Amino acid sequence: MVRKIIKHAVAHPDKIPLSVKQTARKFLILTGRLTYYLRPLPNFILIGAQKSGTTSLYSYLIQHPRITPGYKKEVHFFDNPGHFRKGMPWYRAHFPAAFTQPGSFVTGEATPSYLCHPQVPERMYEAVPGVKLIVLLRNPVDRAYSQYHHRIRHGTETLPFELALKKEEHRFSSYLARGMYADQLQRWMSIFLREQFLILSTEDFFRNPRKTLLKVTAFLELPDWHPDPKMFKKYNSSHYSDMKPETRKYLADYFAPHNEKLYRYLGMDFKWETEFFE
Repeated sequence: MVRKIIKHAVAHPDKIPLSVKQTARKFLILTGRLTYYLRPLPNFILIGAQKSGTTSLYSYLIQHPRITPGYKKEVHFFDNPGHFRKGMPWYRAHFPAAFTQPGSFVTGEATPSYLCHPQVPERMYEAVPGVKLIVLLRNPVDRAYSQYHHRIRHGTETLPFELALKKEEHRFSSYLARGMYADQLQRWMSIFLREQFLILSTEDFFRNPRKTLLKVTAFLELPDWHPDPKMFKKYNSSHYSDMKPETRKYLADYFAPHNEKLYRYLGMDFKWETEFFE
């Protein structure tokens, strides 16, 4: 029953009042802290990148009959000092107890800010060394613009985009730094084994969500599944004006060497130089 309620809440967030969701989540986590020793650690974690479709991918993924989601999509345990100090009992409280689930199941979380946080890989390895890590990478030009508009909507950004980019080194916006994927992945892969990672393209995901989803379920060694095509709606999607052509060119030139470094490191060509997505 709990599994069905959580899946419904994630798949249809607009149909459940926010106050109800918050109260239910607090209750589940509180009871979870009392029984943390009965709760498994996550089998998978979607670690990034921010504004790359992670909410949609996670929402689709947890509809698999063998997956029981955690009580919160973004736990922010490994990148939030206040949460991390609470220790593993607090973290394990976010996941379902084995005795409440029929048969074997897989569970996980999705905190996309983990990817760029320098301390997260070591912290995570100490806690869950065998976890499977899913990484969704988006053209860093479009990722930066999406992050900018996300911050505008939430009232944490007031500058024009071009000025915000120029002032980045003096602020915490990180529109540019979060798109330097090669540096981030090198840090992760110096700690975890390469075979623990599934690296995916956001652009491929947007074009064919079903194909990408089935790559993930195969990576997690889950049984074959035929997802309902109706479930493939975009989550956290938004509409905003096109980026200025000169700004796009500036960012494309800026990220070009970083993208080339990524392609060489992974042996994957995302073709971001020829395709742009909003």
